[in-house]
Amino acid sequence: MRIKHLMKTNCMEQAMLLSKISSETAETSSNFFFRQSFITCLCTMLPNEDAFKEISKMDEKDVLDTICNLESEGQVNTAFILCTTYLTQQLQNEVMSFSWELTLFWSKLQRRIDSSLNTFLERCRQFGAIAKTCQHLFFLIKVVHTEAGDDGVPISIMLCIRALQITSTETDATKSSVCKTIACLLPEDLEVKRACQLTEFLFEPTSEGLDTLEELFLQPDQKHVEESSVISNSLRCELLLALKSHWSFDPEFWAWKTLKRHCLKLLGKEVSDSEEERYGDTNEPDIINASLASCEILSDHKEEAQENASIAMDSAKVKRAIASSERSERSKRWQQYKFICRICKKEVIEVRILHHARKHFEDGVYSCPVCVKKFRKKEVFVPHVMEHMKMPMRPRPPKKVKKEGGY
Repeated sequence: MRIKHLMKTNCMEQAMLLSKISSETAETSSNFFFRQSFITCLCTMLPNEDAFKEISKMDEKDVLDTICNLESEGQVNTAFILCTTYLTQQLQNEVMSFSWELTLFWSKLQRRIDSSLNTFLERCRQFGAIAKTCQHLFFLIKVVHTEAGDDGVPISIMLCIRALQITSTETDATKSSVCKTIACLLPEDLEVKRACQLTEFLFEPTSEGLDTLEELFLQPDQKHVEESSVISNSLRCELLLALKSHWSFDPEFWAWKTLKRHCLKLLGKEVSDSEEERYGDTNEPDIINASLASCEILSDHKEEAQENASIAMDSAKVKRAIASSERSERSKRWQQYKFICRICKKEVIEVRILHHARKHFEDGVYSCPVCVKKFRKKEVFVPHVMEHMKMPMRPRPPKKVKKEGGY
């Protein structure tokens, strides 16, 4: 009774000390009451360093029991404060015991105290920023999906990006689960699904994974339309960069044939002759097919049709040779100018230097991949990086200036 009186008169420090002493000396039957009173006093004293320390010493099961009791007694705010404080400490200290139960209780209490969906999603984003394990992030994604549905997809993608950026002792299987989650959240985005499947394959190379990857890459390319996308273009770019940071190579300019050859090497296999033929001429000009079709239709004029087909074949070969020569010349030009990133030790062509530097952007600081100098301002960083480039820049034609009053 004395403790309740002190709490009603707002003498929380005295009530806390008395309940703590009582909980340490009381019998088992009355011990829980004193512990709950002690915890309630701690919650009213927050934010307080001593209160934080005392709450961190509590057992996870006792915390859950106390939250349930407080909620059933109508002390929802106190239950929410205790749940939020303890969950925050678990996220920061990488503690997994009863984490799912705490995350679930927190989501329900948060929605009861503030029904605003935007507030709930923002709090989930804040929790994700301090989380240090993928498992905690998975729990947050689950409650976001439960409470917000499709409206929570952008926040879920942010949490997935955070999971990909964690460099602790997470297993490759866990990272693969992150890729699967992203693909489920964005089922209509072919480019993202390809990047997820490739990342998943690089984490865990399997023949089934390669078959799925091939199926995705053989589908026709899709043009991304931001207006119809569930996430913004900037968030999508951030997601793709997070996925590509786990790749040991940069296949942006590769055809599927080249990419598959590298993937097969990871499986300890080589590309067969039949596959070389299958992917070697994927860009055969339509004019050849048209000539061959005309040969079948105009059977009475076989010689003329064959002559036309021969001319078309020669023309196609010339075009392919010119295109191949141009690509080869550009590729050789790029391969002449490479550097080794001093941060991640990867080989990068100079034309990709700024793109590669984005992977090492952290906490608002740009790091030069060539000399490891650090910069706070992008407008200073970019000219510095360009000074390292040895490849001569091609002169651009001058822009046409419209004359005043001209048409």
